[in-house]
Amino acid sequence: MKNKILFMILTLLIVLTFSGCQLAHEDLAQAKVKDKLIGVFVTYEHLNLFNLEDYLNDNIIKLSEGGNIEINNSTNIDNNRFYARLVEEELTAEDNGEKHILLSYIFEGLEGISIFVATITDPNTGDDYSSVSSGDGVSDPKYHIKSGDNEEEIELEGTIYVASGAMSDPIYINPVYQRDDGKVYLQSGQGFKASGDNSEGEVFTQTMTESVSKTVNKTTTQYTASIKLSIATMNPTEKVAIYQMDSVNNVISKNEYLPTRVPQEITPEESCDYFLVESYKKAFNGERHVERQLFSKKDDGLYYFVESVHGTINKSCTTILWKAK
Repeated sequence: MKNKILFMILTLLIVLTFSGCQLAHEDLAQAKVKDKLIGVFVTYEHLNLFNLEDYLNDNIIKLSEGGNIEINNSTNIDNNRFYARLVEEELTAEDNGEKHILLSYIFEGLEGISIFVATITDPNTGDDYSSVSSGDGVSDPKYHIKSGDNEEEIELEGTIYVASGAMSDPIYINPVYQRDDGKVYLQSGQGFKASGDNSEGEVFTQTMTESVSKTVNKTTTQYTASIKLSIATMNPTEKVAIYQMDSVNNVISKNEYLPTRVPQEITPEESCDYFLVESYKKAFNGERHVERQLFSKKDDGLYYFVESVHGTINKSCTTILWKAK
């Protein structure tokens, strides 16, 4: 029986070798070069990624009984990595109508919030450029990208707001890497869970830093990445009131909306000099308060916050269509 089990395992490994498991060989070769950290992808559940050794251990009984197990080589999960897919999007320029193809990486089938910068090679020119991926759940993202003859550096920073006192489920911060051949993948990361009594304004920050050096033709390039992601608690907004005000602080108009119903564009009245936005918020203990912000003619838009189904709170913007003088 032992020989039979050993024979089946060896047979399985041989089948994997010749039936599309080139990824495994690629990963072994890639392990010689440390992959670059390029950001994070935040998910609302733990990612249980595929591992061949664990899979064999889980199915050893089935194998010993002569059964078959299937490994789908079309999956984008391999060796504890979830690979992104490179997609094309056609964009049309507003000024001249010219069409451009935008390439970007997406984690197909995963629900979450992305904040990473991948290097993409233009298939037509062969030139490399940086592609920024930032999900709606990241508020006030900041990107700093530096590229020189012997050094590359990225600094990413952003904040994800969660409802105060209401976050019963954790969120997971999964690191995103890019291989030397351009492929982008993520690995399972750590979970974060706020306790039920967190008040508004508490901030928890995780910083990830890595450095990789690569030598080609006796030239060494140093790559450094710094990813700073903050999780901040905020009281959910129940109602948004938007006032149009004139130059002597008189109310021209007032409109109230649910946060999900605020229009994407607002055209001010001719006498409007600025906007006053009131956000009516409710704390987890039932207390209510109002926050106020002013938006002048120097501002292209006004903002407010909308709670998502996962308990995260996203910064949302409305464009102000100021009339040209």
